[in-house]
Amino acid sequence: MRLAAISLLLLVFILSPAEASGIGLKATLEKAPPHSVKLFKGLELYMWRVDDKPHWSMLMGTNRNKTKAEIRRKEETIKSVDEITRLLEKVAPGEYIILVDQEKAEGKKNSREEISTIKAVCKKLNLNFLGDT
Repeated sequence: MRLAAISLLLLVFILSPAEASGIGLKATLEKAPPHSVKLFKGLELYMWRVDDKPHWSMLMGTNRNKTKAEIRRKEETIKSVDEITRLLEKVAPGEYIILVDQEKAEGKKNSREEISTIKAVCKKLNLNFLGDT
């Protein structure tokens, strides 16, 4: 019994609530009330293109680099700025949204229009947007 309690404590401190329960951040945000989700190290917003169409994912901020497989999980992929807006509306004011533009990291040029729109949404929602626009 004591070992089970220690294991549970380790799980709580090592994994985020979403990771510990097996539910992705996207599903967690979808179920949350507006302006309620607080993030320990912000939210990382990843951007890439497939067939010239923008794709996004949101991951909890950490001190480690994410793998391409983690970032581009089908269940976590977002395909519109409107969907990003709906998810950002769940995040508590004052939180940090960190853009990670994978196209730029891979030496490709990306559209600034979507990024500018998301930056404006963050400003409206009182979220701190960090990224290149």
